[in-house]
Amino acid sequence: MTPPAISQIDEKERNLALELLAEGSVTVSDVAALVKQSRQLVHHWAKRAGIDPIKCREDYLRRLWFARLKKRKGK
Repeated sequence: MTPPAISQIDEKERNLALELLAEGSVTVSDVAALVKQSRQLVHHWAKRAGIDPIKCREDYLRRLWFARLKKRKGK
């Protein structure tokens, strides 16, 4: 099965993937695999949407780290 052409990618699907990318819960590679497109294309989408995938991922992991530390200290 061949991947869908760029024009065939559902806008809602792309927007959902970009939301996940912006929240930092997925990486560019994850998004590319989900929508069956290249990482370069996902980088292009992110740039057009004003999303910095690296910063978003770092922020997400930082929040996760501190939340888990807080949870462990509360035990």
